Amino acid sequence: MARLTLYKQFLVVLVCACMAPSGWALTELEDAELSSVRGAGVAFNLVNYSLAGDLSLTYVAKSTADNALAQYIALNKLTLSRSDDAASTFSDPYSLSIVARPGLPDVIRMAEPRNANGLLKWQFATDWVVGTEGSVFNGGSLLVQDYASYGGTLEVTSPATPGVEGVLFGKTVHFDVGSLSLRPRGRADAGNELQLSGIHVGAADGTSAWVLADVTAQPGIFNAITEGGQSYLHIGIGWPTDPTKDVPAARVVVDNITFRNDQPTYTDPVTQLPTSTLNLGASRIASMQLQYLDVKLRAGP
Repeated sequence: MARLTLYKQFLVVLVCACMAPSGWALTELEDAELSSVRGAGVAFNLVNYSLAGDLSLTYVAKSTADNALAQYIALNKLTLSRSDDAASTFSDPYSLSIVARPGLPDVIRMAEPRNANGLLKWQFATDWVVGTEGSVFNGGSLLVQDYASYGGTLEVTSPATPGVEGVLFGKTVHFDVGSLSLRPRGRADAGNELQLSGIHVGAADGTSAWVLADVTAQPGIFNAITEGGQSYLHIGIGWPTDPTKDVPAARVVVDNITFRNDQPTYTDPVTQLPTSTLNLGASRIASMQLQYLDVKLRAGP
């Protein structure tokens, strides 16, 4: 009965539309009208989010004829989880939008929550590998605990320079990290690690985000290059396109840096006795600028 009533309502609307004056008729939109309409973007949030299992992310720079991986970097056995801010579940979301640049390729822009309360904290772990022809380097595990970001952004686009391939990016960062650990023998081996605790990164003013790379004014790039017959995975940040403008300055603070080894390979500076822990204390950079970056990764000789 409900379905029949719905049909009757639809017929009434259809008859009314047919009897409407000609000025109400549907009209075809011109191309100019359609091209002037742009989406404002997509906003989304993650509640009780977690990820675990055998998920891997692999960037392949070159494959062989039989589709074997020749040059690549892989993040294996990814685990990821996040705590929530119940009071800002929908009012402080992630956003994804397309930004137009006159005369240049459009930019995909991802903006993180402002996280003013500092309650959105991420936990992350992965095993990382770099491989080239005939050689594989197992880097061990990377573990990040209590990562809290405050409104950082990531922008990606394609290069506008002819002959340049890869992904251009812009990145702003403002975050705190409870601890970051590098464990060469795997994530379960806490007896052998480099641990940085209490990491704080942002602009030199201490309150805003640091512009690590600007997708237009000082773009970063991630690609594969060949030099001298050798192929590399390459990540870099170019020189500023306008040399008259200052490069944004950053502040970096690390509350503690500690090396741990399962064998007593260090000498305690106070007791002068062998120890398996080397505590370097805190480190602080009040202001620094990144003018240019060029990193090439290659495994093996």
